[in-house]
Formats: sequence, structure tokens, C-alpha cells
Amino acid sequence: MLPHTGYVNRTSYGDGSGSTVRYPSMRPYWRNMPWIWREDGANTGSADAWTKPALLAYDSGAANGKKVQLVEGSNPGPEGKGATMNRRLLMMINLDGNRNCTFDLTWMQGGQAHEIYQRGAELENMDVQVEGIQLTDTGKASLQDYLVSINSTEGLSTDRNQLRNPKAGAGDNSFSMTWTGQQTGASVRTFLSGVSGSDVFVSSIPTARRIETKADESKYMTPHLVRRKIVSDSTEITQYGAVHEIFRQDQTGEISRVEWHQPDDAAPMTSFAVVNSGKYQDIIYTSGDSTERSLYGITFAGSIAFARIDAATGKLLFSYVYGPGQVVEQTHTLFGYDSQLLEITAASTASLNMALDPVVRGNTITVKGKLSTPDAWIGQRIQTKFADGSGYGLKVKRITEHGDSTVIEVEEFTPFRITDQGAETIFFPMVAIPGKAYVAANLSKYLAITRK
Repeated sequence: MLPHTGYVNRTSYGDGSGSTVRYPSMRPYWRNMPWIWREDGANTGSADAWTKPALLAYDSGAANGKKVQLVEGSNPGPEGKGATMNRRLLMMINLDGNRNCTFDLTWMQGGQAHEIYQRGAELENMDVQVEGIQLTDTGKASLQDYLVSINSTEGLSTDRNQLRNPKAGAGDNSFSMTWTGQQTGASVRTFLSGVSGSDVFVSSIPTARRIETKADESKYMTPHLVRRKIVSDSTEITQYGAVHEIFRQDQTGEISRVEWHQPDDAAPMTSFAVVNSGKYQDIIYTSGDSTERSLYGITFAGSIAFARIDAATGKLLFSYVYGPGQVVEQTHTLFGYDSQLLEITAASTASLNMALDPVVRGNTITVKGKLSTPDAWIGQRIQTKFADGSGYGLKVKRITEHGDSTVIEVEEFTPFRITDQGAETIFFPMVAIPGKAYVAANLSKYLAITRK
């Protein structure tokens, strides 16, 4: 949904006018990504270190008619050089027909500043409209110049001089931005949550794909957003929330507003987002615990839960829970599936069995115990969990029970082996992870309300 530069394959312009933005385009400011800044600079240099990536949640939406699809990942960075937590959840919600929006929530902990970036299109210039925030022209040529002038340079400084003509504002309250292509008329509208004590910087950044000479870098620009929260407490958790919607020139946005609510107990991993469109009011609940919390007469619990309400009648239309949790309304209750954590005892990888015919090679994971709903897992992605918090997501092809064990055949090459000490990855970067390994089994549940 959000634009991306792609791969820039040349380092200098053909006319000899200078270097391209090839290397900057590979770094954070050119990506729609979060960044946790460390004052010691430990995470700014490239390295081959294991960053402890993990798939935390995945739902293709096949079981609910593609009304809700989601993926959540974690990538805190190398041990001792990264962050305590760097997680992101993306949930695509169908608004009817081919109209969708994407709920985007990031949790960050550790370091001295939490930033998240968003950039505009590569192939056309874009007009910018903002609502709900006062942005002031800084009068500086770059964001780096501005932050130096106010003695507030916390955050990623690499390439910050490329963020041109910045405007600045306070990000305490929720606001929205609409970026519209000058040629196509297509728009990206983003509704953003307020974050107490945070900064907002809107500037322009050079694109890459239209530029043929150094002078073009200042001609072909695209909008750029930086959100920054400076933190002094290493335990502080920042949540950056957004809801994105795309619509064509001949369309208008379906979403009129998004409300962001924090729970009464101020749990730092918990939030409610209420997305108001023409026909629906959608409530998205996210949390890091199992506590029951209520909003608008509906009680939620679990890591991810959702309720759709008819905007005209106020009646519940459907509810959704990923993993353990619940959505409880006056006359309808949905309880999610219990989570299972099964120890992995063996793993086989077809790519290592080069002497065998490819047809009979096996990509398998063997676990102690049995999956409670084995048939429901065919075509879904199980998650593996290693002792350092990392893990993979692998698509299930077949499940076979053998006594007290279960063999899970997956479609991809199994990317790890089990040893007496723990788990070892078998593709780059190859690392040994001491401790037990597990399969984490979480399914979603969906309840549609039939009304006469």
C-alpha cells in the first residue's frame, strides 16, 4: 500500500554529475519503517549479526472471507546492539467490495528516541494536505539543519540532510494527512494517533527512479513524514498508530475519522482504534495481556480483537479474535481458540537432502503432543519460537500424528535444525540458539451475526 523506492542499481549518474541515492535509498528514511535510535550508535553500522526476527501473528483471512487479514512481526536487532522491543502489526480490513483500509500499529521500547517514517510516491510529485495539526515552516534547508539549530538532534542523523524544507509540529494529538499524486490523482490518506511528547516533521525527500542527473534530485521530490519521541526511561513503550486508505481520482475516501482510545488502566501495550466509515464503525483492540476491557458497551480481551458495528443501527455485525481472547456484546459472545505451545523435537530440510529426488524430500517439523484442530491448520502458517525470541512462519502442507508426536510438513524449506543444545539456522546468517524450540499455534475465529 505505501510507496517504495525499490532497488536502485547504479551508484553514479551517467552524465558524471555525481553519486545517486542508491545507498541512501536502502536506509531507514527511504523506507516506511520504525527506527529505535541509540545514543551510542551501536545499531547504525551494517553487520551480518542475527537481528532476532520473528513472525508473531498471521492470518490470510481465508476463514473470514478476507474481511480481516493480518501479519505481525518483531525485529529488535542484534543482542546488545538493538532494542528491547520493535514490533509492528498490519491489519487489512475490508470496507466492502474492493475498498480496504490498513490498520498499522508499532510498539517500540529501548534506546533514547523512537521514530517512524512514511514517504510518498516515486513516479509522481504529490500534494500534501494536513488536518488536526499545526505545522510551522522552520525556514531551514534540511531537517538536520533545523534540529541542530534548536539543539535537539536526537534520532537518526544519517541522511537527515536529505529531508528538505521541513515543517515542524507537536504530535500530542491525533491528526491526518492526505498525499495526492499530481498526475494520477490517486491519494493515500493516513489517520495517525497522538503520542504525548512527540514531534512531527513533514519535509520532502528525493526520489530515485525519475532522476537522471544530480540537479534532478531537488526537482523530483516526494513528501516525507518523521514522527519522533525522545525517551529517557529505557522501560518506556511508544505506540505509533495509523490507519491508511488509498483511493483513486474518481473516488472519495470511505473513512471519515479515526478515534484513538487508551485503556483506563494505562496498560502500555493496549489501545483501541475506532474507524468510522460511511456504513460501519470498526473497533480494533490490541493488547499485550489477557485483561478484559470495554469500549462502547463491548468487552474485549486478547492480543488482537475486532468488532464491526452498523453505523445506522448500532448493532454488531461481526466479531473477530486472533488466538486466545474474546469479544462480548450484550447478546453475542465470541471466544477465541486457546493457544498451544508444543516443543519441537526434530526438523528435516529438503534442501539438505541433495541425494534424494526432489519429489520425496521432506520439509518437516516434529513436535511433542498434538494440535487440537489439525485440519484447520492446512494452508495456515505456524510460528516457531526459539529461546532468544526469534522464529519463523511456515505454511502448513500436511499434518500426521505418530503416537504422542505430530509431524508438520511445511511448503518451504525448513530453515533450521534441532540439536542437543537448541536450534541452528541453516541459511544465512547461520547462528546457534541455545535452549528449547517450540511451535506456537494460534488460529483466528470469526462470528458473523445474522439479523432478520
